[in-house]
Amino acid sequence: MCGVAAWRCIVASLVFTVTGFIVHTAGAFATIGYYLDPAYFCVWSRLLMPAAGPPPIEFTLVSLGLGFVSALLFVFVYLKARPVFKEKSGVVAGSIFGFGVFLVGGLPGSFTLWLLINLPGGLVASYTIEALAASVIGGALVGVIAR
Repeated sequence: MCGVAAWRCIVASLVFTVTGFIVHTAGAFATIGYYLDPAYFCVWSRLLMPAAGPPPIEFTLVSLGLGFVSALLFVFVYLKARPVFKEKSGVVAGSIFGFGVFLVGGLPGSFTLWLLINLPGGLVASYTIEALAASVIGGALVGVIAR
């Protein structure tokens, strides 16, 4: 794939997936009050909260699966864009790319979420910060692995 061994692409995608999962799980713990607030129960998907209590394992598995598909796309596009950063180290190139992905995907997604879904601003802000952290940290790791 783009001159990079397939196993590096898979490993980079797995690492990106795990990084995002860790960042978003930490964010969920930091904002748990929103998830426990009955005022927002009608907002959460049935996959996330089919009943009161923590999400079922199915949510985690679907989340990891979709995260991995997203990570494969991230790695593929990063490898196509990598020549633009030829003078940069993998960490710097990946971080810059991750920040760019956040600017064109994460930030507009947060704006849309805030405009369309009845969520508190603090939770949308948390999602935005999580998206930034996952994109930049994950990008740095992808830059090192998928060189």
